[in-house]
Amino acid sequence: MIDEREIFEIIATTLEVPLEKVTANADLLGDLGADSLALASLTAAIEEKTQLQLPMDAVLDIETVGDIIQQLQMAGK
Repeated sequence: MIDEREIFEIIATTLEVPLEKVTANADLLGDLGADSLALASLTAAIEEKTQLQLPMDAVLDIETVGDIIQQLQMAGK
């Protein structure tokens, strides 16, 4: 089971944004200011912490924090 709070904390730390800004609907690029390098770092940090591998095609389609949670849930099945 994915702990959303833990994922939110990883996102906030990796992207250096306040935890309050990290919501399921937050857009990684627009709301949280991530660029492609930050998204790569974020993916690596999440995969390391959760021990789940996100498919590259899924990573390319991620736009929001909620998309990350959804992909992690699918990867964990």
